[in-house]
Amino acid sequence: MLDNDIKTDINVPVNYINLPQKKIATNELPQFLKTTFVGKGWFLLRNRLNLGQSTIQIDLSNDLFEDQVKERSLLDIINKQSPLNIEAITCYPKEILFQFEESIDKKIPLVVPKSLSFLPGYDIKEDIKIKPDSIIASGPVSIIGNLKSWQTDTIRHVNLSKSIKSEIGIKDALSNIVFSNYFINYDIDVAQYTEKKLTIEVKLINKKDVSLLIVPKRVELKCLVPINEYDKITANDFSIVADYKKDRVKGYINLKLNKKAKFAKKINYFPKSVEYIKLEK
Repeated sequence: MLDNDIKTDINVPVNYINLPQKKIATNELPQFLKTTFVGKGWFLLRNRLNLGQSTIQIDLSNDLFEDQVKERSLLDIINKQSPLNIEAITCYPKEILFQFEESIDKKIPLVVPKSLSFLPGYDIKEDIKIKPDSIIASGPVSIIGNLKSWQTDTIRHVNLSKSIKSEIGIKDALSNIVFSNYFINYDIDVAQYTEKKLTIEVKLINKKDVSLLIVPKRVELKCLVPINEYDKITANDFSIVADYKKDRVKGYINLKLNKKAKFAKKINYFPKSVEYIKLEK
C-alpha cells in the first residue's frame, strides 16, 4: 500500500515577496493554498508534516502576470520548492488576483486615552509624556492619505500616589497597514498637593486715555500646588487683569486669570470683579 501512488490534500503556507515598487496589495491574499499532492505513500507520509509547515515563496517579480498568478504557475512554484518524488497536481484557489495601489508613508500623531484615579491629596503634575508621540503609517494611499491621528490603548491606573513609567500598545490596524511602532512608553508624574494662598495685584488694561481708580486693587487667590513646588510659587506667577474695554459692566469690570503658575490647579480668587471710578484729568 505504501509503495503505491496516493493523493493527499495539504494546506501549504504562502508568503509573497518582491511586490512591485511603491505598491501594496489592497485585497486579501490567501495565506494558504489547499494543494493536492501525489506520490509514493511512504514518501508522502514521511513528508506530510514538512509540507504543511514549509512556507512557499511567491516571488512577484517573476511570477506575476497581468496582476495575477494562475494555477499552472502556482503548481510550478510549489513543485520547485517541494521535495522530489512528490508532485502538486491541483491547488485552491486556482489563481491569485492582486489589486495594487500606490503605497505611501505618513507621520501621524498619537491620541492617548486615559482613565486615572488618585489617592486623596495626590494628582497628576503635568501632562502624560509619551515617546514616541507620533508614528509612521505605511499603506495604501486611499487609507493613509485620510489618516489624521491614531489611538493607543487606554492608560488605566487607580489610586495613584507615586509617579509611574510603563508602556502601552497602539490600536490594531488593517492588515495592509504597517506602523513604525506598535508600543509606546509613557511617564506619569504624580505629586502630593496642598493649598496655597496668595494676594495678587489686579492689572488694569485697555483703558486708553481714561483715568480710572479700581476698588479693590488686589484679590485673594487660592490654589492647589505640589508640595515640592510650594516655596517656588509666588504671586508673580499669576496675573489677574481688569480689561476696561472688553469686560466692564455697569460700574464694574469682571476679572480674568491671565497667567498662572505651571503646576497650579483648582485656582479660585475673590472678588471676581472690581468697581471702577473715572477720575477727572
